Amino acid sequence: MKDGLSSNCIWSILQDKNGNIWLGTSDGVSCYDGKQFTAISFAILKDNNLFPKNSMDDNTSKKTAVFSMLQTKSGELWFGTTEGMYCYNGISFYRFLNNNIINRDSIQLKTIEAILEDRNGNIWFGSYTGEGICRFDGKYLTRLEPNVKNLKFDYVRVMCIIEDKNGDILFVTGDGAYRYNGITLTNFAKEAGVHWVYNIIADKKENLWFATEMGGGKWAKTAEYGVMMVNRISIIPQMKDSFIMAFFVLLKIITEIFGSAPEIPD
Repeated sequence: MKDGLSSNCIWSILQDKNGNIWLGTSDGVSCYDGKQFTAISFAILKDNNLFPKNSMDDNTSKKTAVFSMLQTKSGELWFGTTEGMYCYNGISFYRFLNNNIINRDSIQLKTIEAILEDRNGNIWFGSYTGEGICRFDGKYLTRLEPNVKNLKFDYVRVMCIIEDKNGDILFVTGDGAYRYNGITLTNFAKEAGVHWVYNIIADKKENLWFATEMGGGKWAKTAEYGVMMVNRISIIPQMKDSFIMAFFVLLKIITEIFGSAPEIPD
């Protein structure tokens, strides 16, 4: 924090089109321009009336964690926080839900852990808690139906979203890996016993790599395997559990900054 970070607890990282590094922390976001950090607290911005007030703003805490970030094709930055989705258009910050969208399901978009803009310009949201998978098509904000759901907890944590070369949207969750082809949502890793998945990337050969927890959602100490690969034929254990968290961090950095993984050698 002595160098200007909002907090030493980092939840997300993104490099924008100008080369600036954005760090989502447990207390707002920090931007590094190559020379110095600029810390931005969403609570301070709210107090300065840069966000329009509504009923949900009244519940904003003094510290707001930033779990996910996205730069859209238009260059706008989106921030998924514990208190909702915020956007930066290069001039000012604003609350996404105050942007004249149609939200018939009263979706709050709190604690969004994953964001993706697909090739058609739809924005996909993955919730840490109860809202599951949501989509914004430029006008309507809706929940995907049917959605991911765990019968025991009534919700599933959605931790990463990617789009494959066919335009299918892939979601990794606390209940496995799902594929949405525009019509149906399918858990394509369930038969292999893959349940808790932290992250997913696609290499240049179209293999899918997962950072997982095997063994019924227990932590890595009791996991059988921590990294899995899907080669469109089978799901293959690749790495023992002692490497899972380090590999997860590596996947996250590669995915967020470079957009894909390097080609995996044969």
